[in-house]
Amino acid sequence: MPLVEKLLGYDSNSLLFTEYILVNPMPGCDIASSRLWTGMNTETQKRKRKPARRKSVLGKDKRRKHRHWQVTVYYQDGEKFARVYIDRAKALLFAERQKKSPVVRATRVRQVN
Repeated sequence: MPLVEKLLGYDSNSLLFTEYILVNPMPGCDIASSRLWTGMNTETQKRKRKPARRKSVLGKDKRRKHRHWQVTVYYQDGEKFARVYIDRAKALLFAERQKKSPVVRATRVRQVN
């Protein structure tokens, strides 16, 4: 033991030295023993997480060049008709134009894959 004390420069009365010798009898170069020897905190601190944002069903795909918008027209007699547009503004204009008809009960515009 005196050789280790001379090499490391600590006396055997030191509490830190005694704890180190009890945990790791031979000085090593692994992370656990070096943290204990230097008195570093071995517990990792937990980071605060940001609240998760609501994810879109379609997600963010950077490869997409355009989106698809489906206009569904529901008629009074129970029939329905759907058309797909690439431009959302055109889809909304089509839906508004169809709503003016007396035989149309409702229209719906939604984004599709």
